[in-house]
Amino acid sequence: MRSSQIRLGRFRLLLAVLVLAAFGCGTALARERPVTTPAARFLQDTLDRAFDLARPPVSEQAASDLANLIGRAMDWPALSRFASGHYGARLDADGMGRVTERLERHVTTLARRAGAEFPTLTVAIHDLRLDPDGSRRILSTATVPRFGVVEVQWTLVPGQSGYRIADVKALGMTLSQFLRSWVASLVAAQGGDAAATFGNPATSPR
Repeated sequence: MRSSQIRLGRFRLLLAVLVLAAFGCGTALARERPVTTPAARFLQDTLDRAFDLARPPVSEQAASDLANLIGRAMDWPALSRFASGHYGARLDADGMGRVTERLERHVTTLARRAGAEFPTLTVAIHDLRLDPDGSRRILSTATVPRFGVVEVQWTLVPGQSGYRIADVKALGMTLSQFLRSWVASLVAAQGGDAAATFGNPATSPR
């Protein structure tokens, strides 16, 4: 197996862990401080709930709650645009909506897998940086079985009702890059036809 395939496989496993923590929103303050900021505190506090929902045995209600949590928490419009890449030009609003649905289901599946495979994961937040555009970059370390201690960076963007997770970075790869690669593989399996992949017949060739 090539080293690039091994690296992608390792990232896929770690990503399954990281998405459990990439949920939620908080309230921004005018002056934020590392670790004690509402954004960082919320991220740390929601870890317990995320794992409680994802650890087996997962009831139907817990599975629904986890899917809803993921749906509310992530910056799906931005992630969907990035993940679709140049294929997005072939998709109308309904097609892009189906991209988001597929991404949400995929991330939810990864989160449930993480709950089963990595029940002892811990994440420690160490710092927070405020970008000029207002994005919060939360720096942390994750202690993961089989991986050891891994540096993880979360990007949170402020919105009208709080924060959304815009990206997660670990092992030199980001969540957005991973999702773009996954979408590309789905489209490739359909012969490069994005409209057919995401059920958008209005723009499919006849």
